[in-house]
Amino acid sequence: MKSVVVYDQRGDRLAIWNPGDEVLRRPHGIATTPRGEVIVTDTARSAVCIFAVGGGHLLRQFGCKGDHLQQLRLPFYCAFDPDREEILVSDNLNYCVKIFDGRTAGKSGGYLRRIGSGTRVSQKLEEGNTHRSAVIHTGNVFMPRDLDL
Repeated sequence: MKSVVVYDQRGDRLAIWNPGDEVLRRPHGIATTPRGEVIVTDTARSAVCIFAVGGGHLLRQFGCKGDHLQQLRLPFYCAFDPDREEILVSDNLNYCVKIFDGRTAGKSGGYLRRIGSGTRVSQKLEEGNTHRSAVIHTGNVFMPRDLDL
């Protein structure tokens, strides 16, 4: 079942969001926003879905498979920068982290910029591993490096 399961802090299951295969085929990464939104990457659809935390209703979605700036190829993880209100998506097969405006993504596009050049060789040498990234309140992006250079 392709779903998002909600637990409380004790580990008790509160809800299961099952929006259907048209919306969520292979959920992978997940992040939350201070506005009460849950961001979920879908590796099968090469898309990002944004749900309401209360009830799991789909608010908006963006992305589709491709190499253009607003398109994604195997988006593994996501993070939300609350200071800038930006959504960061690790675009694994485009070899970069793409950054979208958290207020407009899924409405009027929302693509802002990317980290990484988008080529496999330079990404592996310069940026580390884009499919595992995180952001903290300082706005810095951290990516693990699994190569000995």
